[in-house]
Amino acid sequence: MSAKNDSESRVNKSFDSTQQPNISEQAGSIAPQQTSDSSAPQQAQQSNIPSQPSNQASVQQVSQSQQQTYYIGKVIISKDTPAKHNEFWVWTKSHIDIEVGSSFVIVEDPSASNRKYIVGLVVDSMTMSTSENGIAEYFSSGVGEPLINPPIEPRVITFYKVRVISREPSITKPAESRMLVRLASQNDIDRLNSIIKPEYRVLAGFLYNFTNPLDSNSWIPIYFDSTYLAGKQGAHVMITGKTGLATKTSYALFLIPNFLQHAKMNNKRVAAVLFDVKQCDLFNLHNLLLYKDWDSLYSTIKNLFGNRTDLAEYNIGMWKRIKELYNLSKPSDLIPKDSSGRPMLYYYTYAGDNICSSQISNAANILLQQTIPTYSYGLMDLGIPELITALSNGKYDTMSEPQRVAISLLARKVIPELKEEISFDKLLNDANKQRSIFMKLLTNNVDERTVPVIIRYLIDFVGTNRNIGLELQNAHGNPIKDTNIHEGINIIQLNGLSDTMQNIVFSSVLRTLMNIQQDQNNNRRFDYIIVFVDELNKFAPKRGESPIKDLIVDIAARARSLNIGLIGAQQFASRIETQVYGNASTYVVGNTDAAELKEDEYKAFSDFKDMIYQLQKGQMVIYQPSTFISPIKIRFPVIPYDVS
Repeated sequence: MSAKNDSESRVNKSFDSTQQPNISEQAGSIAPQQTSDSSAPQQAQQSNIPSQPSNQASVQQVSQSQQQTYYIGKVIISKDTPAKHNEFWVWTKSHIDIEVGSSFVIVEDPSASNRKYIVGLVVDSMTMSTSENGIAEYFSSGVGEPLINPPIEPRVITFYKVRVISREPSITKPAESRMLVRLASQNDIDRLNSIIKPEYRVLAGFLYNFTNPLDSNSWIPIYFDSTYLAGKQGAHVMITGKTGLATKTSYALFLIPNFLQHAKMNNKRVAAVLFDVKQCDLFNLHNLLLYKDWDSLYSTIKNLFGNRTDLAEYNIGMWKRIKELYNLSKPSDLIPKDSSGRPMLYYYTYAGDNICSSQISNAANILLQQTIPTYSYGLMDLGIPELITALSNGKYDTMSEPQRVAISLLARKVIPELKEEISFDKLLNDANKQRSIFMKLLTNNVDERTVPVIIRYLIDFVGTNRNIGLELQNAHGNPIKDTNIHEGINIIQLNGLSDTMQNIVFSSVLRTLMNIQQDQNNNRRFDYIIVFVDELNKFAPKRGESPIKDLIVDIAARARSLNIGLIGAQQFASRIETQVYGNASTYVVGNTDAAELKEDEYKAFSDFKDMIYQLQKGQMVIYQPSTFISPIKIRFPVIPYDVS
């Protein structure tokens, strides 16, 4: 069974055909909640929604006598607008707030003896009038006078394209004529979320019902299935979009704490390992700890958006909902704490880092540490992929085949067979004199003309990375080991390192994480490990070859069996190695250039392409095929560390 059919089957099974959803008169994309009365328990008994006090959107039940069904339109079936089994068009009343990409509608036939019920997502829209054409419109307004109204005002009608998400009874057939349309209620969305077991729900974002943005109940949670984020069912999240506009890092820093809260509620040990590749963004995460109460956060958000009070209210409303979902007493509780109350937030930077020194000093003070630990790598700390990368100075892809063979021999055979551990300085000294180590290459049928070329690569690598994360004098430095990876959030600084050194550190840490999870007797093994890296295309580009790229491809293929999930962010999905992007189980797209959206990687977002390049900050289109059969447009709040 395909992922799409499997997902649709799971959704259909979650809907009980005997249960009538809550409906209320409204003008939003999701019906707002109504006030319950004493008869609510009787209705609640009829519900089959799983109980989840902390991670379930609250639904205020109303008695059957109080319900008022408010239908806003009907299904269209005509010669020029036929209905298909998976999508159809509807007309609606005027002045109804429906947002393409995030508004759910319910299509039903209440008069049918066999109840028919369809849950659909609005994916496109258009407005038409009874005017024959544009010329008629022009002449009806006094021959082109905008302020003159026509004698007879043409009727204006809005149509919406609806994609079927679920239906009951579960049968593949087109929608039928005269079926009525209403906006999905809170209860409908909760039941849609119920296809994911409560213990597997990770908050993915919110839908807005266009009522009061400061009311937490106006923000409806949408969830990911955690087993497809870092579980054995599937793993890996790909986040794509323009730098700055798409807020890729901000979304990752929204998703990861939500995954940690999910783990806390289910007594799971999770290590989140985040690589700070550019600027010093992640080294500000400790600023979350400065928010001791919610009013201070709300005040900061208001100051951030200034005159844009609408955006401030949106963000405050979403944070109010997060507060309720996790029962947080203060914003700083979003960072998990150990049994002693210490924040489980750990920083590591490289020896010689002077790029983010102020952030590092600030972090040490807030985390009550004397210093932030520094790491370095000696020659004997490197595995074969990292050693080949170092010896080729990151230029393995552009090397000739004889040069690749020589580098590979040096890393895989010559150096491992030495009877002593050597440092980069010792190897460099040997290279300058072309003594025993490099002469061993000649005994392995390497052309002597290749040796000087290999030596120049080594000299360039050492010269570029001297005293910046690289240990030269000793065989071993102070690498990041399994004992350095803690439950909670681990942030590793790469910003300021050369591209080659960034690849080496990234690869080495990935191998460490794999080793932790592969050792069944290791008491450091975690229930899940989440890895986040920005600019993933730098480490796993679509074109070219390298040992480190091969390692990432291997991790993308089999890390799910170890409960390791990779969250990769990049500006262009089209520049990521196909095997890495294709092995993801969850996709998130922010504002993206229209030309990029033409690439094959965006085929699943076909109905959303005209919307994606207009997305604002804090808006994403998410797609987890094994959970929902359609992408969904969601909103998420500004992350507090961004505005401290």
